[in-house]
Amino acid sequence: MNATRPSALWRMTMVAGLMIALALMVTSGTVPTRADKATPAPPANKTTHIVLLSPTASAAEVARSHGLGLVSVYRHALSGMAVTVPAGRLRALKRDPRVLLVEPNLTVKVLGEPGVVVTALGGDPGTLSTQVLPTGVDRVDADLSGMARIDGIDERVPVVVAVLDTGVDGSHPDLNVNVARSADCSGGLSCEPGTAVDVHGHGTLVAGTIGAIDNDFGVVGVAPGAEIWSVRVCRPDGSCGLDAILSAHDYISANADSIDVANVSLGGLGWSESWRVAIADNVARGVVVVVAAGNASRDIYGYDGTIGNGNEFIPATYPEAAAISALADSDGMAGGLGGATEYGADDTLASFSNYSLAVVADNPVVSPGAAVDLAAPGVNVLSTHLGGGYAYFSGTSASAPHAAGVAALEIAEHGRARDAAGVAAIRQALIDAAAAMADWRPDSADSDSDPDANHEPSVLGPAGSVPPTPDPVHDAAVADVRSPATVIQGDSVTVGVTLRNDGTVEETVELVVTDATAGTPVGTASALLPVGGSADVEVVWDTGSAAPGPHTLLAEAIVAGDSDPADNTGTSGTVVEASVTDIALAGFTAPASTTVGDPVALEMAIANAGNREVPDDIPIQVVSDNATPSDPSDDFVVAAVTLTGGLPVGGTSVLSATWDTGGVSSGAHTLTARHTLSDMNVGNDAQVASVELLEAPSALVVTVASDRAAYAKRDRAFIRVTVATSTGDPASRATVQLLITGANGWSQVLSGTAGQAGEIVFRVKINYKRSGCGTYTAAANAQHGGAPDAVASMTFLVCS
Repeated sequence: MNATRPSALWRMTMVAGLMIALALMVTSGTVPTRADKATPAPPANKTTHIVLLSPTASAAEVARSHGLGLVSVYRHALSGMAVTVPAGRLRALKRDPRVLLVEPNLTVKVLGEPGVVVTALGGDPGTLSTQVLPTGVDRVDADLSGMARIDGIDERVPVVVAVLDTGVDGSHPDLNVNVARSADCSGGLSCEPGTAVDVHGHGTLVAGTIGAIDNDFGVVGVAPGAEIWSVRVCRPDGSCGLDAILSAHDYISANADSIDVANVSLGGLGWSESWRVAIADNVARGVVVVVAAGNASRDIYGYDGTIGNGNEFIPATYPEAAAISALADSDGMAGGLGGATEYGADDTLASFSNYSLAVVADNPVVSPGAAVDLAAPGVNVLSTHLGGGYAYFSGTSASAPHAAGVAALEIAEHGRARDAAGVAAIRQALIDAAAAMADWRPDSADSDSDPDANHEPSVLGPAGSVPPTPDPVHDAAVADVRSPATVIQGDSVTVGVTLRNDGTVEETVELVVTDATAGTPVGTASALLPVGGSADVEVVWDTGSAAPGPHTLLAEAIVAGDSDPADNTGTSGTVVEASVTDIALAGFTAPASTTVGDPVALEMAIANAGNREVPDDIPIQVVSDNATPSDPSDDFVVAAVTLTGGLPVGGTSVLSATWDTGGVSSGAHTLTARHTLSDMNVGNDAQVASVELLEAPSALVVTVASDRAAYAKRDRAFIRVTVATSTGDPASRATVQLLITGANGWSQVLSGTAGQAGEIVFRVKINYKRSGCGTYTAAANAQHGGAPDAVASMTFLVCS
């Protein structure tokens, strides 16, 4: 069945109501609904229309002559501009002979929020610590391709694929994203190069299916390590405009010498001549454009079987692009033996997939699927996701990148296209190599799943010869050896070793670790490693017999018939330190002097100065020499304390004790604090302090005398207080308080400390107006050491 192609590519009447459904995916059991044909509101950048111009027209002059707001200019994929058209100016603009076509700029939005993650597998590549071969990559036989070389070794396919989407996470460790050549066109103004960001997730899933790196974690793509250019056309909320899409195609045409394939997993109902022109220019420059067929379970040409009327699904309808439908595959192989999916039995056309009843007469390729080139896996496809993670997604958005990846393998083997004919040849080669729908299953369920009689084949690799199976290569390697820089003799030390299988067959790798310095064994271990796999293993080294000093630990990986013994060993250096148990008295303080009978506060600091933890209680004794250093026979224990629970290495603690000096002889006592725990350094086990014990003073005798017996109304009196012991010795430094009481009862208190002779003189200012005239009393109270307080008084006259 053929459809009529528009007669004038540049003069098609734009069909209002284009509703572009970005992402073309199925989420958590819900197929996207059919697009609404109502015209959406203009996007935030205020672009209202796309204008195609004749090649000789100036965008600036046309905009100026009609009072248009010029938003951006397209110079490569098409001659045109994005503009804002003031009210009442649209008819005149369309009649301008320099203008070939005017169509509205439309806002589109992703179906679902975000609608791409069915099962999130984590934000750390370590979540998939061993590389997984996704069923879709397996189904297209990329793992058999001599160009893909999927073997766990990072050998990248030298092809560049541009992904027009929500962006690609340029920091994902499993993707080869050229951030410098990527661009953000989502604003609709211009493409900003040097950015590769995806806040939605869809574009990163697409990119991983195309070219996830062949390594030892995560997933692998159809064309492993292919260079990805992120060409973002959608804003963070999932919406995008036709102006942004055209900017992206303009960027691709400008860089067509570097780009081999472009994947466009976008689409919707309606018609846009400018979009078709842009894709046609990409193709004319040699870029293979692969697009998703759509998820509306409908004919991509619409109910009338023709294109250009506004009821078709674009860009899948454009004959210049390779449209890809979705295959439901659950086990990665043909035969219908896998479990049923929510979108159909294994190896059938997915229930949501669009199809093709018609094809334009001059379609550049011939496919059994009419206007749909191929089918590819599009249900529960495992791929890369945001934040270094992985996720499943479904839809023709997932099937298109499988075909884009196989196209990349075809280009890697045979070279890129230089023009539209070259692109058509690549598309035809993929169609001719594909598996007929009738061969998907042994029964008729495959063909019965297709709503039309045009049964598209499933894309099938390898695009490139399969090399002969080589003889197995056995090659174990020690990738890393880890041990502590220093250890204490007697400790049990963990030695970590990373083993790697660099051979071509799965191996059980034996590990032997020896102390090369002493020539003694340390331990053994083993690991079963897949091809390209690695594992961290450990052995425990008992250092009880290791001599102090530097030691070299030698790790050796052993497999039979190892082809490369040069990488079988690795070393790590460790210094064994002699075990030292050493508890030190780090400090000891006591007051310099006190009176016999007074309590003495003692404080001891204790520290672990060794390299071994001491878990035992640590007893400490304080001994006095009884003020007779030459006679140890009368030494006695002042105090005993215990630090319970021991000390860690480097740990310290402070303990306190009290010495009751009652009944102790006076004199200079030397106190020695010593811990009694056995250790390896007795030189720091003790600390000393000296305390002078003074004899307790006898009873005090206090006398009070004035310099005169009587004083004038305003005068100065000098009151002398003398303090002595009962034996007549001066009580130097005695504390004295003197209470002066006036004739009218007024009083004041003076205080001070007796001097060396036991005397202190107080100067009293006489003020009769304040204290009256008459007899005054001077009463003294003296304190010294432990002696009882002593008092004395006298009288003198004022105003006599």
